[in-house]
Amino acid sequence: MLRWLSTGLVVLALLACCGCGGGSEAEKVVAVRGKVTRGGQTLTVAGEEAGLGYVQVQFYRIDDAGTQSTDPASARVSTTDGSFQLAGHGGQGIPPGKYRIAVRQWDPYPEDKLQGKFDENTSPIIRTIDGDTTLTIDLENPE
Repeated sequence: MLRWLSTGLVVLALLACCGCGGGSEAEKVVAVRGKVTRGGQTLTVAGEEAGLGYVQVQFYRIDDAGTQSTDPASARVSTTDGSFQLAGHGGQGIPPGKYRIAVRQWDPYPEDKLQGKFDENTSPIIRTIDGDTTLTIDLENPE
């Protein structure tokens, strides 16, 4: 009897630790890729080969109350063709939703050649990501 009681308590403890039935699903994520240009031209960085600069996109999620996250998903932009692929924090993508997109042209780092016009506080680039998405962002026509 004591043996069955001990086994039962162990099983209950395991269920309590692991959760039982249903549980919440992992948050859905979607792939985001795209291209960043200025007037149709790729952004360039003079010192990129030497590791002195790069072009970066950052996606700041905006919740239903309008509050912007402080932990963006980010990616480097290819200065060859302007393309980027956003892996997100888990490497699979980002959750669907509304995002402010910051773009910085570090040339050389830490100087933003775009002079903060597209940083996390001032960027007019706001997009709703609702599925696997390919974005075209032209800084001459950001909206």
